Amino acid sequence: MSLQNPFGAGYGQAVENTIPWGGASTEAPAESAAEAALRYRMHELERREQQLAAREAQLRLQEDKIGEFLGRQPNFPKFRPLVYHDIDKEIPDTGKPLVKRAYFLWLFCVWTYFFNCLACFTTLVTKGSNGGSQFGMSFLIMSIGIPVSWSFWYKQLYDGVRDDKSLRFFFFFFNFAFHLGAMAVLAIGMPGWGGAGMIVAMEMLGTNAVSGVFCLISAACLGLEAIAGLWVLKEVTSYYRSKGMSMRSVRTEAIHGVAQSELGREVLKEGAKQAFVANKSAALAVPTLAKSPSNVPSLSKPPSVVPTLRK
Repeated sequence: MSLQNPFGAGYGQAVENTIPWGGASTEAPAESAAEAALRYRMHELERREQQLAAREAQLRLQEDKIGEFLGRQPNFPKFRPLVYHDIDKEIPDTGKPLVKRAYFLWLFCVWTYFFNCLACFTTLVTKGSNGGSQFGMSFLIMSIGIPVSWSFWYKQLYDGVRDDKSLRFFFFFFNFAFHLGAMAVLAIGMPGWGGAGMIVAMEMLGTNAVSGVFCLISAACLGLEAIAGLWVLKEVTSYYRSKGMSMRSVRTEAIHGVAQSELGREVLKEGAKQAFVANKSAALAVPTLAKSPSNVPSLSKPPSVVPTLRK
């Protein structure tokens, strides 16, 4: 057994390499701590960059929404903007000619309502028969007919072509058919119904020529509105079929719209709750097994037959 000199060079080197607090053993932990700190800083920088990117995307989305809202400010009618209306920006190229024809038809409808009211006013001034009721009804028809025609058939067609919704086309067909029927009745000119049509014009020509001419022009405008409406209806029907729309798509959109509405959600929620309660009650119900009657006699064994042995 050899003893090592504690004052020699080799002894100091061995101690330096073996003791945990020596210089060689403390270098690796120091490097690991520095790498961990650097890694943590890089992770923090990446996290902050992601947060900044998310905030920028959110701000960009808000700016787009604000720009869209500002771009859709009411611009129609010009003298008092109430709604946003822009065929060139909102309507696709395939539907622009159709919507423009319907728009011109609506403008002519406004003119027809106004001129019909003016013609009925001439019957009131010239003291024609039923002049008061004729003018009152025509003024009421004009006041209601202009906004109703905008909302119930033109705007339905506008939104249907813009959003490609068959349900909007269905509302258009229904309301526009009623509009054409009303135009036809007014063009006939039943006395007291508010339409300066042919019958009223014939009566006024014998009483006052000026009022009769006004009524003839009104009857012509009403009839032209009905005829042009039939042509537009044919064009809309062709466009509707070219898009592959049908009553099935109308029902699908109607069901989808009802399901997304507040009332539809409440109905679905209530139905799901009732179904859950019914299933839970059915699961808790334990069927009672019928007990076998105790008075059923047990089957007796057949008597054993003892054979008789002959002697």
